[in-house]
Amino acid sequence: MSDRPTLAITLGDPQGIGPEIVAKALTDARVHSACEPLIVGSPILLRRTAQRLGITLPRLITDAPDGAADELASVGDEAMFPPSPGPTAAAGAMSFAWLERAIALTKAGHAQGIVTAPIAKDSWHMAGVRFPGHTEVLADRFDSPRSAMLFEGPSLRVVLATVHIALARVPQVLTRHRVLESIRLAHEACVELGTSRAGSPPRIGVAAINPHAGEGGLFGDDDDRLVVPAVADARALGIDADGPVPGDVVFLRAVNGRYDAVVAMYHDQGLIPVKLLDRARSINVTIGLRWHGRRVVRTSPAHGTAFDIAGARAATPGGDANPESMIEAILLAAKLAASAVNP
Repeated sequence: MSDRPTLAITLGDPQGIGPEIVAKALTDARVHSACEPLIVGSPILLRRTAQRLGITLPRLITDAPDGAADELASVGDEAMFPPSPGPTAAAGAMSFAWLERAIALTKAGHAQGIVTAPIAKDSWHMAGVRFPGHTEVLADRFDSPRSAMLFEGPSLRVVLATVHIALARVPQVLTRHRVLESIRLAHEACVELGTSRAGSPPRIGVAAINPHAGEGGLFGDDDDRLVVPAVADARALGIDADGPVPGDVVFLRAVNGRYDAVVAMYHDQGLIPVKLLDRARSINVTIGLRWHGRRVVRTSPAHGTAFDIAGARAATPGGDANPESMIEAILLAAKLAASAVNP
């Protein structure tokens, strides 16, 4: 019996680069040293992808959620895999079914963590899925409203206070409590993942909502109403939080070592510096997930489906998709799943 954790690894959108980066990751010896990969998706699609890339896959354990999806993948016709990859309802239904199966396997104890390849939100919408992304599904299925999206990379660790919503709705959705919970989750993530200063409490930089943190109310009072009291609440709990710090300052301070994590107020505020600086080495981690009192591990590459280089367009022998973020996501999930501590 292996002491390596079993990870449920989904293939993501079958039209995107998910199958390719999973196939490439499975050839990396570090992945198999760290975990037992349980592939959730179409074995036929994965084998076809590997064959196209000239990859010899190791012996794998696979778990497809339904025969219909695999039957579709085995046909390879124009309806399922058109020459120009892009969102389709069939692909959305498949990727959502694979995620649901990975969740079920984890709840049943057959997997100790989930690693998800990228999905296309357009495909989910076309398939009638009501969730905007992985993070929201996981929070719902594991009954974990106190959860958040964290991006982990060599340069930055960023927690998002809001995720997949329009920028115009950010001030409406943010509350003092939501900002506080994001700070607390960032603190807990630093404790779990470690900080640059062993034995020292994590330092959390809290980004401002408005330019110049509102400039004393000239650019809005959101920071004074929401962020200032939330930071005070966090400090009262013993958390070393600092903010609101203007968005054009806080990330530079983090890179220079002043903060162990940054809480960003909205999606692009946090993701632009992450993807600019850490690129393929950045990992998406869902923090705060719990099931029956135990931590639930979920990681993912910090990029999308890349339809522009997927499928028929990636016809070069090695393919164009970089698997580095997927490999790092698997390794981090294995590390977290193997941990004996469940805070």
